Amino acid sequence: LYIFNVPFMDSVSLTFLLFASYCLALLFALPMVKASEGAKFALSYPGVLSWKILLLASFFFMYIDIVIDPIALRGDRWFLGLIYGYPDPGTYFGIPLENFAGWFVVGFVSLSLYRWVEQIGYFTSLNLSTAGSNILLGCGLYYVVLIFNLAMTFWIQEWLLDRKSVV
Repeated sequence: LYIFNVPFMDSVSLTFLLFASYCLALLFALPMVKASEGAKFALSYPGVLSWKILLLASFFFMYIDIVIDPIALRGDRWFLGLIYGYPDPGTYFGIPLENFAGWFVVGFVSLSLYRWVEQIGYFTSLNLSTAGSNILLGCGLYYVVLIFNLAMTFWIQEWLLDRKSVV
């Protein structure tokens, strides 16, 4: 299923990968504070959607695609199937570098829109002292996706993913 010449699975995966990237950026960038009763840790609220967090989350969002795209492009060699290709194979394992710039821009624009919605007061009940476990779940999701894609890379025995193996 394609929407505007983009596989539907890509659109679905963007949402949870952006959430996971955002959680990872929060874990990396926000200061830890003493946890309240019942929480293992807490993050201080100021800067939850600062420019630093937006840029870092957008970078993590792009970075996960650096691992996902080469193996997804070879989906015909594992259970994903051949769902897309590039008319002009790029320099990074057959992927054009513009693809990664696109992921960064999509992540940055999406989080910027979320930031704008938050600033107009829509998310007034956000309480990071209880969000610590959700942030860890998001980080776990990021690493599960990373490990899964690396495992598929080794399963199809693409030790050095090369452009010649792209169909």
